[in-house]
Amino acid sequence: MTGESKEIWQERYEKWKDSGLSIAEFSRQNGLNDRSFGRWVKRFSSGVPGSSGKKKHFIALPVQKTSNPTIQIRIAPEGEITIEVQTG
Repeated sequence: MTGESKEIWQERYEKWKDSGLSIAEFSRQNGLNDRSFGRWVKRFSSGVPGSSGKKKHFIALPVQKTSNPTIQIRIAPEGEITIEVQTG
């Protein structure tokens, strides 16, 4: 598996996302080292330019000052981040 192209790992990553399996189980079923594959998953999920070709964008939102806001941050296994702010 050493020296394989980024495109091959990208294909594996896409198959893994569609599989619904854990990284360890997908790796076992496909004869992959789970640590190596896990690093590729992290790389493709991170949105780092040059890793998956997909860029993540930052959106600034105006915020009003409020007392005692409640903030919930959720990070999905796929890397999607949701932030909810509720005012007191």
